[in-house]
Amino acid sequence: YAVGINEFDGSRTYPLEEVRDALDLAPSTPLVHLDARDRGACLRSLITLVEFLFHRLEFQQ
Repeated sequence: YAVGINEFDGSRTYPLEEVRDALDLAPSTPLVHLDARDRGACLRSLITLVEFLFHRLEFQQ
């Protein structure tokens, strides 16, 4: 899985490492900032997830 932090106009931006620590995520878990209203940002987030999954598959084989 990957974690997307939805940010929008006027929302507070938290550093990725602070969010990672708060959620107790593994260092390898993809974590991205995005505005869910922005199609391009959502697409980039999905690409991040797919790249992560392909990378994991390479090491499992």
